[in-house]
Amino acid sequence: MKSSVSVGSAASCRWWRLGTLVAAGLGIAAGGLMAQTYRWVDEPGKHRDLYHGERAVLRYVYEALDASSAAARERTYKPFHHVYDFEGKDFITKGPGGRFSHHRGIFYGFSRNSYTRPDGSTGRADTWHASGNAFQQHLEFLAQDATTDRARLRTAIAWHGEQGEPFAREERELRIWHDAEDRLLIDFESTITTVFPQVKFDGDAQHAGFQFRAHDEVASDTAAQTYYLRPDGIAPPGATRNPSNNPSPDRPEDALCMNEAFKGMSFVVRGERYTVAYLDRPENPKPAWYSERDYGRFGSYFVTEINPDQPLTVRYRLAIRKGEMTLDEIAELGQTAVSGRLQHVVAFKFNEDATPAQIREVETAFAELKQKIREIHQFEWGTNVSPENLDKGFTHCFILTFRTETDRDVYLEHPEHKEFVKLVQPVVADAFVIDFWAR
Repeated sequence: MKSSVSVGSAASCRWWRLGTLVAAGLGIAAGGLMAQTYRWVDEPGKHRDLYHGERAVLRYVYEALDASSAAARERTYKPFHHVYDFEGKDFITKGPGGRFSHHRGIFYGFSRNSYTRPDGSTGRADTWHASGNAFQQHLEFLAQDATTDRARLRTAIAWHGEQGEPFAREERELRIWHDAEDRLLIDFESTITTVFPQVKFDGDAQHAGFQFRAHDEVASDTAAQTYYLRPDGIAPPGATRNPSNNPSPDRPEDALCMNEAFKGMSFVVRGERYTVAYLDRPENPKPAWYSERDYGRFGSYFVTEINPDQPLTVRYRLAIRKGEMTLDEIAELGQTAVSGRLQHVVAFKFNEDATPAQIREVETAFAELKQKIREIHQFEWGTNVSPENLDKGFTHCFILTFRTETDRDVYLEHPEHKEFVKLVQPVVADAFVIDFWAR
């Protein structure tokens, strides 16, 4: 259900939506004071910073491509995200320059993109190194919010090919929050669409996919202190494990790097140790091949194709802690990432004169939305059986599960949902809606 729906029936009907509620749900700290609030601060045309209270947390760098010089182009050929240290003073991720300038904080690309244009001609693009005329460019901000619980930023990014033409459009969303242990959690979701007949994303384990790159100080000074946490154990400092350039599940050394449920990297910047957990999801394309570098870059890649009817959507979670993590901690974070659920709870109090047939019609129509709106992951409902007499006249409760806030937002604006609201209004005296992330 969505907020601010008015009706003209004799019985006034109040509708409200309480937003995304987590933990205690109200963002109120002990003593009744407001908790620290997330907020976005923009430097127009350059970057947008996220703060938690007065502490800087994350930066989205989105400066438009500047082709006035080689150095300017190198600085601006892809948007990316920086992560601040836990004091909010400086970055723990890498920007332009340094060892492998194309590595940038939290970034996503493929070194071997190929595509068929509408006229039948073919093209290639390296959106990893942004070589030739290929590059990625921020187009617009699509959504932004920040509360006491979390923040969200959704952007549109164009992927440009060898002739500079856009061959794909990416909508990238990050959801950011801190948990009870002050770990920074970042959900990364990307959907890439195209109007071209065919686009293929390819590369290799070192030059493609969704990746995290630590500050360049790791490459220059502290690489020997970097170590990896894998499902099969913790590696010695400086040791890495990588698949071959053309990996095969039949090759034992490659199979160790395939479809890992999680991976952690622990590194040192400015004398402080940080650990990043990289958490995959089973619905992301497979096989996924994982790579590790002692200088602080790690992640995974896959090979896939899209067309106008088949987009590419991926979802990952990063968990970042100041200090070390244990294998059990990362494994638990991985399970939470896979099972994370946004619960959309709707309760109805029907008009006194609503007939059983009208109520059944509402029940049936609500349940049918699951088949009509693909973003609904799960749907369940029931009627009140509580003996506590605290229902305030509400008899029906419906719980819809979404994987992401974006899926929930699509549902709210979907024509089938709006038609359902029209059906409900004449027979419902009151309603309330609560959304929360299941813990």
